[in-house]
Amino acid sequence: FALIPQSGDSSTSSRWLEAYCERTAGLKALRTTAALADVNGDGCGCFVAADDNAETAAGRMRVYKGTTATDVWLPDFPTALIAFYTDRVEPRIPAIAVASGSYLYIYKNNKPFFKFSVPSLPVMTEEAELWEAFFQDGPSKGDESIITKGLSAIQYNLLSTVGQEIISEPSKFDKILKNHGIIEFTKENFYVESPIAAMTTLKKSTNDRYDVCCPVIATESGNIFILDPANFSILCQANANRIKSTPFLIAASGIFNVQYRIIVACRERHVSLLRKDWFEGKTIIQTMNTISDLIIIPDDGFIVIATIDKLLQCYTKKGHKLWSVKMAHLVTCLCLIPIRHLSITLTAVGLKNGTIQIYHGRKCVDQTSVLGSPSVIKFGQLGQEENALITITTDGTVIFRILKRTAEFQLNTTENLPLYQSKPLPLPKRSALFLEQSMREQQTALDIHQCFQQDLIKFRLNAARELMKSELSGSNATNLKEKIKISAQVLGIGPKFEVIFNLDNMEETKPMYGLKMVLHVNPKYYVCSSNLISIPLIPPGSSHKVKLYVEDKLADPGNNLNIPSVIRVFIIRETTSEPVLAALINMPPMEPIFTDSAQV
Repeated sequence: FALIPQSGDSSTSSRWLEAYCERTAGLKALRTTAALADVNGDGCGCFVAADDNAETAAGRMRVYKGTTATDVWLPDFPTALIAFYTDRVEPRIPAIAVASGSYLYIYKNNKPFFKFSVPSLPVMTEEAELWEAFFQDGPSKGDESIITKGLSAIQYNLLSTVGQEIISEPSKFDKILKNHGIIEFTKENFYVESPIAAMTTLKKSTNDRYDVCCPVIATESGNIFILDPANFSILCQANANRIKSTPFLIAASGIFNVQYRIIVACRERHVSLLRKDWFEGKTIIQTMNTISDLIIIPDDGFIVIATIDKLLQCYTKKGHKLWSVKMAHLVTCLCLIPIRHLSITLTAVGLKNGTIQIYHGRKCVDQTSVLGSPSVIKFGQLGQEENALITITTDGTVIFRILKRTAEFQLNTTENLPLYQSKPLPLPKRSALFLEQSMREQQTALDIHQCFQQDLIKFRLNAARELMKSELSGSNATNLKEKIKISAQVLGIGPKFEVIFNLDNMEETKPMYGLKMVLHVNPKYYVCSSNLISIPLIPPGSSHKVKLYVEDKLADPGNNLNIPSVIRVFIIRETTSEPVLAALINMPPMEPIFTDSAQV
């Protein structure tokens, strides 16, 4: 082990601490096969990377806990690696998923936990016809050269597993069929495997740092699968694009239960967008050269793409180009650098000459270098350090660096805006009116408050006046001592009226009984169907309705306008002479009756 010599750049030496370097690690990993995770659930971050082991012709997964490395052997060569939480059980131990071929191997505590197999595809019609003709008269009578020649005319990645093995080793034709146990043509014997090309994670319920995540898988056939982290069943399946697409990079943002975006970079030099409830993605970015790496800025949702023509480009969510920076050397990898205590997210760009440049938007704010071309750059918690930069070079060197707690970056947000955003936008009329109204409210806040208080006092005064009128009117009388209330409703246009009295017992525990209602009227003007009505027991908090009829005896209502149209109502008890409650009922004037002679 040895320390990396410090760079001559003063800004580099003031921001980064050299922590560890292992030149003999021999770790040939890619950016898609490395991750940072708390593997043991003890709050100590670990660095996990998977690579191909040429000595054993298999894969391995190396876990760094501090400077101690542990190897876990894999059954096949790895193509992608992710770390995610599958549940909320304490202690929180994440799962490490390693993609190999068409299988996804899940590890927990560095031990095998689950194995997921990508659904196979049906064999192509051309290959199916070849095998059906071959087995028509029995395998022994078939012509192997015809089968081999026919399979060679079909694209290799579209062949079935058996067809690919025969094309690779034509001399072992019979042995391959025997190993697969094939004696006849069936759809179960011939199928097309779809290897996993890229993986990422998607938050399931919340945007919390330690929330449960869903694995997102992209296959070489263009299928996108979102898995349930609880039982690894398929929650959602879609196609990367309606045109031919071969994904090799994938990134996701958002929440699965709410809304999310999946960005897929394809080898056909285009980038596809996939949203929730979409069954196929659509192309939003078309590049002139092959894409080498891709990341999503979490704060703004911008898409940063590096291409093999030494360009670093930034696009909006909809695929509109914001800016482009020409690099001095080829870009080998990208990495997000979220610095939480500064509330900023930077972008690390690894160049082929060993330089690592750190950008804020399109401005380079820092630069460091390593001995060799970086193939993997990861930033996050390593051990107890929150801000650690891990780099793996193409020659297998592993380097750990720590960002100083006192490190600061000279940021200027105006320089990072796109050109068309640096100019002020014209405000719509409604927005300008809203701003003027807000300014007026700030300048005349005291006058507006006093006006509001005056209106509030007037409102309360009017409410009190209306309450007094209601108390003084006879249609709604109340005796607070006895806690009984009476209200009346007069229906009809005359000369016969229907009067409905409603008696309310406002006592909470005491019933009302032994009451009678007496109606006092002038018999010259009104005749009641009953002037004395016995009221039954009224339970606490209940009411009782009394209905009676009143007939107006006035022959000509137009000549008797000065006669009072009032009915007095008394609620009395049999044991006392003083009324319990008294009220006045104002009777409406009778509508005039037109006869046939009057109409003439």
